[in-house]
Amino acid sequence: MSFFSPKASGSFSADMDSAQPDFENNLAQFEAEFNKFVAETDPNFDFNLLRYKVNPFASEIPAPISEVMHPNRKAELSQNITLSGPKVVNSSIFAERVILESDIQVKGNIYGLKGVLIGPNCRIEGSVVSGGSLQIDNGSRVEGTIVGEEVIISGKVEVEGPAISRGDFAVQGTLEAQDLVAVRNISLLGNENDYVKLEASTLFAQNGEIEVKVPVKLGHSSREADVDSQRFYLTRATDGTFRLARATSPYHDGVRPAQGTIITNLSDAELEKLLAEFTALER
Repeated sequence: MSFFSPKASGSFSADMDSAQPDFENNLAQFEAEFNKFVAETDPNFDFNLLRYKVNPFASEIPAPISEVMHPNRKAELSQNITLSGPKVVNSSIFAERVILESDIQVKGNIYGLKGVLIGPNCRIEGSVVSGGSLQIDNGSRVEGTIVGEEVIISGKVEVEGPAISRGDFAVQGTLEAQDLVAVRNISLLGNENDYVKLEASTLFAQNGEIEVKVPVKLGHSSREADVDSQRFYLTRATDGTFRLARATSPYHDGVRPAQGTIITNLSDAELEKLLAEFTALER
């Protein structure tokens, strides 16, 4: 049995120059000839090995969901949306609660009125906004901003935009983001391989403390921030101006706790400018 056609048995380079493969019409014939070749070579060969996962390196392409995933009537605002992958959603998602269990790609934004859970290995090509808690699990990536009443990051997560919490912000793992701001406390925890990397030069807890147990890199510096020397507590003076002080405790003035905590690698001059702008905004 000749496995190759007479044309293919000629000059290899000449055939490559003159002949263009016609995969659409020839693949079926090629497969039949290949199976015949295998059967003649090894009569005991198990053809089930070829019928399942012929190419183990080619990942399955999930079928896209094209319907619009947001309510059209007020009564539908209370619906919950739960999706499991692999799956591609070609629209934004808007529901009372949004749960992406794993391996979901969303080509749009996600809005959850009462909560959003993004499971492992998801990709959001937009922003994620939650009116309640927001949890993002290992291996997921958000290409916009994330906002939640409470934000929990587990594992390694990437956020191209700012990461904002109206309450507490907790990281148990690795987070890369443009910025990180919380109205209350920030906790950055993890193991020896975890870290937090922000494009911004400042990590800010507006009315709370910052707990750091993993390396933190700020701005474009390749060095780890010295949390002890680069931590400042923010207080407001009686004249309405704000001041920063390095201290071991937020109760550094002995009278009242600080109103916020900042970890930054900004220079003194840059900090003074930031405080002046912050004071102007508050007035």
